Amino acid sequence: MARLLAATDLVVTVDHHLFGIVDQACEQDRTDPPQAPSELGQWMSVGVAAVYVEAEQDIITAGLRLECWDGPAPLEERDWPRSGLAVVRMPSGRLGVDEIAAGGKGDVFALPAPGEYQVRVAWRELEPEQQEDDESPEGFALAQYWPSA
Repeated sequence: MARLLAATDLVVTVDHHLFGIVDQACEQDRTDPPQAPSELGQWMSVGVAAVYVEAEQDIITAGLRLECWDGPAPLEERDWPRSGLAVVRMPSGRLGVDEIAAGGKGDVFALPAPGEYQVRVAWRELEPEQQEDDESPEGFALAQYWPSA
């Protein structure tokens, strides 16, 4: 059974329906960003060191949980209507969030080491009646990283 090594929770701005999770070493070099998920007919797109999530609704904020595991992470699929698995190469292992035109947040999470990782991204949006108040996130994302075998 895999063991959770580290986790953090934050709130991100969703701009033009998008936000990304990127390796800080690649954040300044945007010469080869991944395609927008909608251009691929998907809700998620993957680059070499980045994952982008696209919301169906025009939401403003999302809760984001970043996790690092020592092996394949468990997922309660009934809680996450959308999930996808990809392989990413993280040159620094320091993660930031790309909030598109809203800017971003740097160094929000550190993986144990640079290298190749499996990442599972899960996404769910809330209906207005599900929100606790006007300030609470309108969607939630989960990104689970573990070393690629």
